[in-house]
Amino acid sequence: MKIIDVKYNATNNELVRTKTLVKNSIVEIDTTPFKEWYKIHYGVDLSLKKDKVVLGSKKSSRHVQEKEKRAKLQTLDKNIED
Repeated sequence: MKIIDVKYNATNNELVRTKTLVKNSIVEIDTTPFKEWYKIHYGVDLSLKKDKVVLGSKKSSRHVQEKEKRAKLQTLDKNIED
């Protein structure tokens, strides 16, 4: 996981300006590893628009069938979708 930036710190704005990591800081992270895991696990590419969702090819293995079931049942939170 890669930390990109410190966005907010309730204690002191100087810590945000100097990008100091302390407890209770809000940081921006690189989401690429999470998007890759989500695509592998659910078969949904989060980087594509909603109407361009791509599922895996139609294989008959039980693993792929379970992945397709999860993809049909899953719903994205409104904030993640935006």
